[in-house]
Amino acid sequence: MSTPPPNEIWLVEIDGSHYEADTETLTQWILDGYVTNATKVKKGSRQWIEIGRVPTFRSIFSGDGGFTPSAAPAFPEPAPSAAPAPAPSYEYAAPVPQPAYEPQPSFAPAGRSVCATHPSAEAKFMCQSCGAALCLSCVKRYGASAALCSLCGELCKPFGEAQATIRKTADRYSGFGLADFAAAFAYPLKDPLAFVLLALFYGILNLFGTYGRVAAAGVLFASMSFAIRRVAMGHYDDGPSPDLSDPGEWIFEAAKCGIAVTLVTFGPLIAVVLFGFSSGIEDLTDLATLGAGALLALAWVVIYYPMALLVAGYTADFLSIINPLVGLATMKQMGLTYVKAYFMCLFVFVLQGSIGAVLHGFDGAIEQLPPLIGGALFFARSVAGGAVWFYASMVIAAVLGLAVYKKADALGVYVPMVSGRGLGHSGGTLDKLEAIPGFSVKMETAQFEKQLGEIGVAMIGQTDAIAPADRRLYALRDVTATVES
Repeated sequence: MSTPPPNEIWLVEIDGSHYEADTETLTQWILDGYVTNATKVKKGSRQWIEIGRVPTFRSIFSGDGGFTPSAAPAFPEPAPSAAPAPAPSYEYAAPVPQPAYEPQPSFAPAGRSVCATHPSAEAKFMCQSCGAALCLSCVKRYGASAALCSLCGELCKPFGEAQATIRKTADRYSGFGLADFAAAFAYPLKDPLAFVLLALFYGILNLFGTYGRVAAAGVLFASMSFAIRRVAMGHYDDGPSPDLSDPGEWIFEAAKCGIAVTLVTFGPLIAVVLFGFSSGIEDLTDLATLGAGALLALAWVVIYYPMALLVAGYTADFLSIINPLVGLATMKQMGLTYVKAYFMCLFVFVLQGSIGAVLHGFDGAIEQLPPLIGGALFFARSVAGGAVWFYASMVIAAVLGLAVYKKADALGVYVPMVSGRGLGHSGGTLDKLEAIPGFSVKMETAQFEKQLGEIGVAMIGQTDAIAPADRRLYALRDVTATVES
Protein backbone atom coordinates (compact mmCIF):
# COMPACT_ATOMS: atom_id res chain seq x y z
CA MET A 1 0.00 0.00 0.00
CA SER A 2 1.58 3.30 -1.12
CA THR A 3 1.60 6.52 0.80
CA PRO A 4 -1.58 8.57 0.29
CA PRO A 5 -1.30 12.10 -1.11
CA PRO A 6 -0.75 15.04 1.28
CA ASN A 7 -3.94 16.17 3.03
CA GLU A 8 -4.53 19.64 1.53
CA ILE A 9 -7.69 21.77 1.43
CA TRP A 10 -9.46 22.05 -1.94
CA LEU A 11 -12.43 24.02 -3.20
CA VAL A 12 -14.71 21.90 -5.40
CA GLU A 13 -17.42 23.07 -7.81
CA ILE A 14 -20.34 20.61 -8.13
CA ASP A 15 -23.53 21.58 -9.97
CA GLY A 16 -22.79 25.29 -9.56
CA SER A 17 -22.15 25.08 -5.78
CA HIS A 18 -18.79 25.32 -4.03
CA TYR A 19 -17.59 22.79 -1.44
CA GLU A 20 -14.51 22.57 0.74
CA ALA A 21 -12.77 19.25 1.26
CA ASP A 22 -9.35 17.99 2.23
CA THR A 23 -7.45 15.68 -0.12
CA GLU A 24 -8.59 12.51 1.64
CA THR A 25 -12.28 13.45 1.68
CA LEU A 26 -12.10 14.60 -1.94
CA THR A 27 -10.54 11.27 -2.88
CA GLN A 28 -13.42 9.45 -1.21
CA TRP A 29 -15.91 11.66 -3.09
CA ILE A 30 -14.23 10.52 -6.31
CA LEU A 31 -14.57 6.87 -5.30
CA ASP A 32 -18.20 7.42 -4.24
CA GLY A 33 -19.04 9.03 -7.59
CA TYR A 34 -19.72 12.56 -6.34
CA VAL A 35 -16.82 13.88 -8.43
CA THR A 36 -15.87 13.11 -12.05
CA ASN A 37 -12.65 13.85 -13.90
CA ALA A 38 -14.30 16.96 -15.41
CA THR A 39 -15.18 18.48 -12.02
CA LYS A 40 -13.49 21.83 -11.42
CA VAL A 41 -11.29 22.26 -8.35
CA LYS A 42 -8.87 24.87 -7.05
CA LYS A 43 -6.41 25.18 -4.22
CA GLY A 44 -5.69 28.46 -2.49
CA SER A 45 -5.49 31.37 -4.94
CA ARG A 46 -4.83 29.24 -8.02
CA GLN A 47 -7.07 29.03 -11.06
CA TRP A 48 -9.90 26.54 -11.47
CA ILE A 49 -8.79 23.32 -13.20
CA GLU A 50 -10.38 19.97 -14.07
CA ILE A 51 -9.58 17.51 -11.28
CA GLY A 52 -8.63 14.85 -13.80
CA ARG A 53 -5.66 16.99 -14.81
CA VAL A 54 -4.36 17.46 -11.24
CA PRO A 55 -1.38 15.13 -10.67
CA THR A 56 -2.59 14.30 -7.13
CA PHE A 57 -5.84 12.75 -8.42
CA ARG A 58 -4.97 11.76 -12.00
CA SER A 59 -3.92 8.24 -11.01
CA ILE A 60 -7.26 7.59 -9.27
CA PHE A 61 -9.21 8.16 -12.47
CA SER A 62 -6.75 6.04 -14.47
CA GLY A 63 -7.22 3.17 -12.00
CA ASP A 64 -3.55 2.76 -11.08
CA GLY A 65 -3.44 4.76 -7.88
CA GLY A 66 -2.44 1.82 -5.76
CA PHE A 67 -3.82 3.24 -2.54
CA THR A 68 -7.02 3.37 -0.54
CA PRO A 69 -7.66 6.61 1.35
CA SER A 70 -7.86 6.42 5.09
CA ALA A 71 -8.53 8.99 7.76
CA ALA A 72 -6.44 7.21 10.37
CA PRO A 73 -2.98 5.65 10.46
CA ALA A 74 -2.69 2.01 9.41
CA PHE A 75 -3.05 -0.60 12.19
CA PRO A 76 -0.57 -3.46 12.61
CA GLU A 77 -1.73 -6.96 11.66
CA PRO A 78 -3.18 -8.84 14.73
CA ALA A 79 -1.30 -11.79 16.19
CA PRO A 80 -2.34 -15.21 14.78
CA SER A 81 -3.69 -16.35 18.16
CA ALA A 82 -5.84 -13.32 18.64
CA ALA A 83 -9.36 -13.02 17.34
CA PRO A 84 -9.59 -10.88 14.22
CA ALA A 85 -10.29 -7.29 15.10
CA PRO A 86 -13.23 -5.70 13.29
CA ALA A 87 -12.20 -3.40 10.46
CA PRO A 88 -12.45 0.21 11.48
CA SER A 89 -15.29 2.10 9.81
CA TYR A 90 -14.98 5.72 8.76
CA GLU A 91 -17.85 7.87 7.59
CA TYR A 92 -17.30 10.57 4.98
CA ALA A 93 -19.79 13.37 4.93
CA ALA A 94 -21.55 14.20 1.71
CA PRO A 95 -20.59 17.54 0.14
CA VAL A 96 -21.99 20.52 2.03
CA PRO A 97 -22.33 23.82 0.14
CA GLN A 98 -19.87 26.49 1.25
CA PRO A 99 -19.90 30.22 0.52
CA ALA A 100 -18.05 31.24 -2.65
CA TYR A 101 -14.32 31.32 -2.10
CA GLU A 102 -12.62 34.70 -2.11
CA PRO A 103 -8.83 34.65 -2.49
CA GLN A 104 -7.04 36.18 0.48
CA PRO A 105 -4.60 39.02 -0.12
CA SER A 106 -1.04 37.88 -0.65
CA PHE A 107 1.73 38.99 1.66
CA ALA A 108 4.18 38.98 -1.23
CA PRO A 109 6.49 41.98 -1.60
CA ALA A 110 4.79 44.84 -3.43
CA GLY A 111 5.64 45.47 -7.06
CA ARG A 112 6.19 41.86 -8.14
CA SER A 113 4.04 38.77 -8.70
CA VAL A 114 4.81 35.54 -6.92
CA CYS A 115 4.59 31.84 -7.64
CA ALA A 116 1.27 30.15 -6.87
CA THR A 117 2.99 27.35 -4.92
CA HIS A 118 6.01 29.25 -3.56
CA PRO A 119 4.87 32.70 -2.32
CA SER A 120 8.44 33.68 -1.53
CA ALA A 121 9.57 33.12 -5.14
CA GLU A 122 9.04 35.50 -8.02
CA ALA A 123 6.84 34.26 -10.87
CA LYS A 124 8.72 33.75 -14.12
CA PHE A 125 6.05 31.93 -16.17
CA MET A 126 2.26 31.75 -16.49
CA CYS A 127 0.41 28.66 -17.66
CA GLN A 128 -1.71 29.26 -20.77
CA SER A 129 -4.27 26.69 -19.60
CA CYS A 130 -4.80 26.92 -15.84
CA GLY A 131 -3.43 30.46 -15.52
CA ALA A 132 -1.12 29.68 -12.60
CA ALA A 133 1.86 31.97 -12.01
CA LEU A 134 4.94 29.78 -11.55
CA CYS A 135 8.56 30.18 -10.52
CA LEU A 136 11.49 28.47 -12.25
CA SER A 137 11.29 25.39 -10.02
CA CYS A 138 7.57 24.86 -10.83
CA VAL A 139 7.98 24.39 -14.58
CA LYS A 140 9.65 21.75 -16.73
CA ARG A 141 12.08 23.48 -19.05
CA TYR A 142 12.81 22.47 -22.63
CA GLY A 143 15.48 24.60 -24.26
CA ALA A 144 15.79 28.30 -23.54
CA SER A 145 12.14 29.29 -23.90
CA ALA A 146 9.78 26.26 -23.81
CA ALA A 147 8.27 25.47 -20.40
CA LEU A 148 5.48 23.15 -19.19
CA CYS A 149 3.24 23.75 -16.18
CA SER A 150 3.89 21.29 -13.34
CA LEU A 151 0.22 21.51 -12.30
CA CYS A 152 -1.58 20.69 -15.54
CA GLY A 153 1.20 19.89 -18.03
CA GLU A 154 0.27 22.63 -20.52
CA LEU A 155 2.57 25.19 -22.16
CA CYS A 156 3.60 28.29 -20.24
CA LYS A 157 4.47 31.79 -21.43
CA PRO A 158 7.07 34.08 -19.87
CA PHE A 159 5.26 35.93 -17.09
CA GLY A 160 5.84 39.42 -18.50
CA GLU A 161 4.58 38.42 -21.94
CA ALA A 162 1.51 36.72 -20.46
CA GLN A 163 0.72 39.76 -18.32
CA ALA A 164 1.03 42.05 -21.34
CA THR A 165 -1.43 39.85 -23.24
CA ILE A 166 -3.86 39.91 -20.31
CA ARG A 167 -3.64 43.70 -20.03
CA LYS A 168 -4.15 44.11 -23.77
CA THR A 169 -7.21 41.86 -23.73
CA ALA A 170 -8.64 43.65 -20.70
CA ASP A 171 -8.05 47.01 -22.36
CA ARG A 172 -9.82 45.91 -25.53
CA TYR A 173 -12.97 44.98 -23.62
CA SER A 174 -12.82 47.87 -21.13
CA GLY A 175 -15.06 50.15 -23.21
CA PHE A 176 -14.29 53.31 -25.14
CA GLY A 177 -13.91 56.55 -23.18
CA LEU A 178 -11.75 59.46 -22.07
CA ALA A 179 -8.72 57.24 -21.45
CA ASP A 180 -8.74 56.39 -25.15
CA PHE A 181 -9.08 60.09 -26.00
CA ALA A 182 -5.96 60.82 -23.97
CA ALA A 183 -4.18 57.90 -25.64
CA ALA A 184 -5.09 59.36 -29.05
CA PHE A 185 -3.33 62.63 -28.21
CA ALA A 186 -0.20 60.66 -27.29
CA TYR A 187 -0.32 58.46 -30.39
CA PRO A 188 1.56 60.74 -32.86
CA LEU A 189 4.49 60.86 -30.42
CA LYS A 190 4.80 57.06 -30.19
CA ASP A 191 7.32 57.41 -33.01
CA PRO A 192 8.59 61.02 -32.67
CA LEU A 193 11.05 60.86 -35.56
CA ALA A 194 8.47 59.56 -38.04
CA PHE A 195 5.93 62.13 -36.86
CA VAL A 196 8.34 65.06 -37.18
CA LEU A 197 9.48 64.03 -40.66
CA LEU A 198 5.93 63.48 -41.93
CA ALA A 199 4.66 66.71 -40.37
CA LEU A 200 7.50 68.75 -41.90
CA PHE A 201 7.01 67.06 -45.26
CA TYR A 202 3.28 67.82 -45.15
CA GLY A 203 3.86 71.45 -44.13
CA ILE A 204 6.46 72.06 -46.85
CA LEU A 205 4.28 70.50 -49.58
CA ASN A 206 1.54 73.00 -48.75
CA LEU A 207 3.86 75.84 -49.80
CA PHE A 208 3.95 74.72 -53.44
CA GLY A 209 0.64 76.01 -54.71
CA THR A 210 -2.30 73.90 -55.83
CA TYR A 211 -0.28 70.84 -56.83
CA GLY A 212 1.62 70.93 -53.58
CA ARG A 213 -1.60 71.11 -51.55
CA VAL A 214 -3.06 68.18 -53.50
CA ALA A 215 0.09 66.14 -52.81
CA ALA A 216 -0.03 67.16 -49.15
CA ALA A 217 -3.67 66.05 -48.93
CA GLY A 218 -2.65 62.68 -50.38
CA VAL A 219 0.09 62.27 -47.79
CA LEU A 220 -2.39 63.18 -45.06
CA PHE A 221 -5.07 60.76 -46.27
CA ALA A 222 -2.55 57.93 -46.61
CA SER A 223 -1.10 58.56 -43.15
CA MET A 224 -4.54 58.75 -41.53
CA SER A 225 -5.81 55.61 -43.27
CA PHE A 226 -2.71 53.67 -42.31
CA ALA A 227 -2.90 54.90 -38.70
CA ILE A 228 -6.59 53.98 -38.40
CA ARG A 229 -5.91 50.49 -39.77
CA ARG A 230 -2.84 49.95 -37.58
CA VAL A 231 -4.53 51.09 -34.36
CA ALA A 232 -7.72 49.14 -35.19
CA MET A 233 -5.60 45.99 -35.47
CA GLY A 234 -4.19 46.54 -31.98
CA HIS A 235 -0.80 47.99 -32.98
CA TYR A 236 -1.19 51.32 -31.19
CA ASP A 237 2.33 51.22 -29.74
CA ASP A 238 3.90 51.06 -33.21
CA GLY A 239 3.18 54.75 -33.77
CA PRO A 240 2.42 56.66 -36.98
CA SER A 241 5.39 55.60 -39.11
CA PRO A 242 4.03 54.48 -42.50
CA ASP A 243 4.92 51.28 -44.33
CA LEU A 244 7.15 52.49 -47.19
CA SER A 245 8.29 49.07 -48.34
CA ASP A 246 6.28 49.73 -51.52
CA PRO A 247 6.09 53.53 -52.10
CA GLY A 248 4.06 53.06 -55.28
CA GLU A 249 1.38 51.13 -53.40
CA TRP A 250 1.40 53.75 -50.65
CA ILE A 251 0.83 56.57 -53.18
CA PHE A 252 -1.93 54.57 -54.91
CA GLU A 253 -3.68 53.92 -51.57
CA ALA A 254 -3.43 57.63 -50.76
CA ALA A 255 -5.03 58.66 -54.04
CA LYS A 256 -7.72 55.98 -53.85
CA CYS A 257 -8.76 56.75 -50.27
CA GLY A 258 -8.55 60.52 -50.78
CA ILE A 259 -10.75 60.50 -53.87
CA ALA A 260 -13.28 58.13 -52.31
CA VAL A 261 -13.57 60.11 -49.05
CA THR A 262 -13.94 63.38 -51.00
CA LEU A 263 -16.67 61.93 -53.24
CA VAL A 264 -18.77 60.40 -50.47
CA THR A 265 -18.41 63.35 -48.11
CA PHE A 266 -18.28 66.48 -50.26
CA GLY A 267 -19.99 65.02 -53.34
CA PRO A 268 -23.52 66.12 -52.35
CA LEU A 269 -22.34 69.67 -51.56
CA ILE A 270 -20.47 69.93 -54.86
CA ALA A 271 -23.53 68.59 -56.72
CA VAL A 272 -25.84 71.16 -55.10
CA VAL A 273 -23.52 74.05 -55.93
CA LEU A 274 -23.03 72.92 -59.53
CA PHE A 275 -26.77 72.40 -59.97
CA GLY A 276 -27.51 75.86 -58.61
CA PHE A 277 -25.08 77.58 -60.98
CA SER A 278 -26.15 75.56 -64.00
CA SER A 279 -29.90 76.01 -63.51
CA GLY A 280 -29.68 79.67 -62.54
CA ILE A 281 -31.40 81.56 -59.72
CA GLU A 282 -34.41 83.49 -60.92
CA ASP A 283 -36.22 84.37 -57.69
CA LEU A 284 -36.09 84.04 -53.90
CA THR A 285 -37.71 80.61 -54.04
CA ASP A 286 -34.85 79.26 -56.10
CA LEU A 287 -32.36 80.90 -53.75
CA ALA A 288 -34.09 79.43 -50.67
CA THR A 289 -34.19 75.99 -52.26
CA LEU A 290 -30.51 76.15 -53.15
CA GLY A 291 -29.66 77.40 -49.66
CA ALA A 292 -31.62 74.60 -47.99
CA GLY A 293 -29.93 72.01 -50.20
CA ALA A 294 -26.51 73.48 -49.45
CA LEU A 295 -27.21 73.43 -45.68
CA LEU A 296 -28.30 69.79 -45.83
CA ALA A 297 -25.21 68.87 -47.86
CA LEU A 298 -23.00 70.79 -45.42
CA ALA A 299 -24.64 68.97 -42.50
CA TRP A 300 -23.84 65.68 -44.26
CA VAL A 301 -20.18 66.74 -44.47
CA VAL A 302 -20.04 67.55 -40.76
CA ILE A 303 -21.83 64.35 -39.71
CA TYR A 304 -20.36 61.82 -42.12
CA TYR A 305 -16.74 62.92 -42.62
CA PRO A 306 -15.34 61.05 -39.56
CA MET A 307 -17.16 57.89 -40.61
CA ALA A 308 -15.82 58.20 -44.17
CA LEU A 309 -12.30 58.32 -42.73
CA LEU A 310 -13.04 55.35 -40.48
CA VAL A 311 -14.36 53.20 -43.36
CA ALA A 312 -11.37 54.21 -45.50
CA GLY A 313 -9.03 53.24 -42.70
CA TYR A 314 -10.32 49.81 -41.78
CA THR A 315 -11.46 48.61 -45.25
CA ALA A 316 -9.12 50.41 -47.71
CA ASP A 317 -11.71 49.46 -50.34
CA PHE A 318 -12.81 52.13 -52.82
CA LEU A 319 -16.34 50.78 -53.33
CA SER A 320 -16.92 50.43 -49.57
CA ILE A 321 -15.72 53.99 -48.95
CA ILE A 322 -17.98 55.63 -51.54
CA ASN A 323 -21.00 53.59 -50.44
CA PRO A 324 -22.65 55.57 -47.62
CA LEU A 325 -24.72 52.54 -46.63
CA VAL A 326 -21.51 50.88 -45.42
CA GLY A 327 -20.78 53.86 -43.19
CA LEU A 328 -24.34 54.11 -41.88
CA ALA A 329 -24.37 50.38 -41.08
CA THR A 330 -21.06 50.81 -39.27
CA MET A 331 -22.52 53.66 -37.22
CA LYS A 332 -25.39 51.40 -36.17
CA GLN A 333 -23.05 48.54 -35.24
CA MET A 334 -20.74 50.77 -33.21
CA GLY A 335 -23.60 52.50 -31.42
CA LEU A 336 -22.60 54.72 -28.51
CA THR A 337 -18.91 54.09 -29.18
CA TYR A 338 -19.16 55.95 -32.49
CA VAL A 339 -21.12 58.79 -30.88
CA LYS A 340 -18.29 59.26 -28.38
CA ALA A 341 -15.66 59.04 -31.12
CA TYR A 342 -17.57 61.55 -33.25
CA PHE A 343 -17.67 64.22 -30.55
CA MET A 344 -14.01 63.60 -29.73
CA CYS A 345 -13.17 64.15 -33.40
CA LEU A 346 -15.37 67.24 -33.48
CA PHE A 347 -13.51 68.67 -30.51
CA VAL A 348 -10.16 68.05 -32.21
CA PHE A 349 -11.48 69.62 -35.45
CA VAL A 350 -12.48 72.77 -33.56
CA LEU A 351 -9.15 72.88 -31.73
CA GLN A 352 -7.33 72.31 -35.00
CA GLY A 353 -9.18 75.16 -36.72
CA SER A 354 -8.71 77.52 -33.77
CA ILE A 355 -4.94 77.04 -33.66
CA GLY A 356 -4.76 77.43 -37.43
CA ALA A 357 -6.71 80.70 -37.22
CA VAL A 358 -4.35 82.02 -34.55
CA LEU A 359 -1.32 81.18 -36.68
CA HIS A 360 -2.87 82.84 -39.74
CA GLY A 361 -3.51 85.89 -37.61
CA PHE A 362 0.21 86.63 -37.70
CA ASP A 363 0.21 87.00 -41.49
CA GLY A 364 -0.65 90.71 -41.35
CA ALA A 365 2.23 91.49 -39.01
CA ILE A 366 4.62 89.32 -41.03
CA GLU A 367 3.80 91.23 -44.21
CA GLN A 368 4.99 94.48 -42.58
CA LEU A 369 8.48 93.08 -41.93
CA PRO A 370 11.48 93.28 -44.32
CA PRO A 371 11.25 90.66 -47.09
CA LEU A 372 14.06 88.45 -45.80
CA ILE A 373 12.79 88.29 -42.22
CA GLY A 374 9.15 88.20 -43.31
CA GLY A 375 9.81 85.36 -45.75
CA ALA A 376 11.58 83.30 -43.11
CA LEU A 377 8.78 83.87 -40.59
CA PHE A 378 6.11 83.09 -43.19
CA PHE A 379 7.88 79.83 -44.01
CA ALA A 380 8.12 78.96 -40.31
CA ARG A 381 4.45 79.84 -39.77
CA SER A 382 3.37 77.73 -42.75
CA VAL A 383 5.38 74.71 -41.67
CA ALA A 384 4.18 75.07 -38.05
CA GLY A 385 0.57 75.36 -39.23
CA GLY A 386 0.99 72.26 -41.37
CA ALA A 387 2.57 70.36 -38.48
CA VAL A 388 -0.32 71.30 -36.16
CA TRP A 389 -2.84 70.23 -38.80
CA PHE A 390 -0.99 66.95 -39.34
CA TYR A 391 -0.77 66.28 -35.60
CA ALA A 392 -4.48 66.92 -35.08
CA SER A 393 -5.32 64.70 -38.05
CA MET A 394 -3.28 61.85 -36.58
CA VAL A 395 -5.08 62.30 -33.25
CA ILE A 396 -8.38 61.96 -35.10
CA ALA A 397 -7.07 58.84 -36.84
CA ALA A 398 -6.07 57.35 -33.49
CA VAL A 399 -9.52 58.13 -32.01
CA LEU A 400 -11.25 56.36 -34.90
CA GLY A 401 -8.79 53.45 -34.83
CA LEU A 402 -9.27 52.93 -31.09
CA ALA A 403 -13.04 53.04 -31.53
CA VAL A 404 -12.85 50.28 -34.16
CA TYR A 405 -10.42 48.32 -31.97
CA LYS A 406 -12.84 48.38 -29.04
CA LYS A 407 -15.78 47.36 -31.26
CA ALA A 408 -13.97 44.87 -33.51
CA ASP A 409 -16.24 41.99 -32.45
CA ALA A 410 -19.41 43.91 -33.35
CA LEU A 411 -17.95 45.02 -36.69
CA GLY A 412 -16.74 41.59 -37.72
CA VAL A 413 -13.25 42.84 -38.51
CA TYR A 414 -11.35 40.45 -40.78
CA VAL A 415 -8.35 38.54 -39.40
CA PRO A 416 -5.68 37.80 -42.03
CA MET A 417 -2.48 36.09 -40.92
CA VAL A 418 0.82 35.32 -42.59
CA SER A 419 2.75 32.68 -40.65
CA GLY A 420 5.98 30.70 -41.02
CA ARG A 421 7.39 27.21 -40.92
CA GLY A 422 10.50 25.41 -39.64
CA LEU A 423 10.99 26.83 -36.12
CA GLY A 424 13.29 24.38 -34.38
CA HIS A 425 12.20 21.03 -32.94
CA SER A 426 8.51 21.96 -32.71
CA GLY A 427 8.11 23.10 -36.32
CA GLY A 428 6.39 26.27 -37.43
CA THR A 429 2.67 27.09 -37.43
CA LEU A 430 2.36 26.15 -41.10
CA ASP A 431 3.99 22.76 -40.52
CA LYS A 432 1.41 21.95 -37.85
CA LEU A 433 -1.53 23.17 -39.96
CA GLU A 434 -0.43 21.16 -42.99
CA ALA A 435 -0.54 18.04 -40.83
CA ILE A 436 -4.35 18.42 -40.99
CA PRO A 437 -5.63 16.50 -44.04
CA GLY A 438 -6.81 18.89 -46.74
CA PHE A 439 -5.48 22.05 -45.07
CA SER A 440 -3.59 24.25 -47.53
CA VAL A 441 -1.66 27.41 -46.78
CA LYS A 442 -0.64 27.93 -50.41
CA MET A 443 -3.03 30.51 -51.83
CA GLU A 444 -2.73 33.21 -54.41
CA THR A 445 -3.43 36.74 -53.23
CA ALA A 446 -6.83 36.82 -54.97
CA GLN A 447 -7.86 33.53 -53.35
CA PHE A 448 -6.58 34.76 -49.99
CA GLU A 449 -8.69 37.92 -50.24
CA LYS A 450 -11.72 35.95 -51.44
CA GLN A 451 -11.58 33.59 -48.44
CA LEU A 452 -11.05 36.51 -46.11
CA GLY A 453 -14.16 38.19 -47.46
CA GLU A 454 -16.25 35.02 -47.24
CA ILE A 455 -15.41 33.69 -43.77
CA GLY A 456 -13.49 36.58 -42.16
CA VAL A 457 -10.24 34.73 -41.49
CA ALA A 458 -7.41 33.35 -43.62
CA MET A 459 -3.90 32.04 -42.98
CA ILE A 460 -1.12 31.61 -45.50
CA GLY A 461 2.63 31.33 -45.66
CA GLN A 462 5.01 33.94 -46.97
CA THR A 463 5.16 34.24 -50.76
CA ASP A 464 7.27 36.01 -53.35
CA ALA A 465 4.76 38.89 -53.17
CA ILE A 466 3.94 38.84 -49.45
CA ALA A 467 6.78 39.10 -46.89
CA PRO A 468 9.45 37.34 -48.99
CA ALA A 469 12.25 38.50 -46.68
CA ASP A 470 10.40 37.10 -43.68
CA ARG A 471 10.31 33.67 -45.36
CA ARG A 472 14.07 33.73 -45.88
CA LEU A 473 14.73 34.83 -42.30
CA TYR A 474 12.53 32.02 -40.95
CA ALA A 475 14.46 29.48 -43.02
CA LEU A 476 17.81 30.97 -41.99
CA ARG A 477 16.96 30.80 -38.29
CA ASP A 478 15.85 27.21 -38.68
CA VAL A 479 18.93 25.85 -40.51
CA THR A 480 21.39 27.78 -38.31
CA ALA A 481 19.71 26.68 -35.03
CA THR A 482 19.19 30.30 -33.94
CA VAL A 483 15.42 30.19 -33.40
CA GLU A 484 15.65 30.71 -29.65
CA SER A 485 18.05 33.65 -29.95
